[in-house]
Amino acid sequence: GKLPSTTKRVILISEAEYAANVVAACQWAKDHDDRWMVLGIPSSQSENGSTGMVDLNVFDSMLEGTFRYKDKSGKYVLLHPSSIALVCITHVPTNSGIVNPVEKIGERISTYNRRRQQQETEGSYLNSIKYIVDACQSVGQMDVNVQKIKCDALVATG
Repeated sequence: GKLPSTTKRVILISEAEYAANVVAACQWAKDHDDRWMVLGIPSSQSENGSTGMVDLNVFDSMLEGTFRYKDKSGKYVLLHPSSIALVCITHVPTNSGIVNPVEKIGERISTYNRRRQQQETEGSYLNSIKYIVDACQSVGQMDVNVQKIKCDALVATG
């Protein structure tokens, strides 16, 4: 059911998110500090360091309830998946060479939401994780199929 009033709603963003998207998410969380927070989804690692792409294994741990993060006081806290309200991913961040796996992320969110809907009887859409993809650099450059991505909203210019 419903989250306890002390549990913050979480906006997950990719580490390679556009600065304007990060600012908007952080401003929302700051304006609603007692109820919202922003967490970055760690990037996968290669022998040369961070790839900048969403680490799907870490994202899975976030949806499974096994991901720990440091809160403002420096204590490790377990992220409860039911607190995740929104996932924001930039498909192709500018000048990075990164292509985030937006279809795989969408499938994982869709699977999580289906499982959660089976457990709840009311308000399942309101309590589901919403998924926004920023496709400003990918639309017109590559195949972008909203049905395959399974996002709730796709943003692009044009």
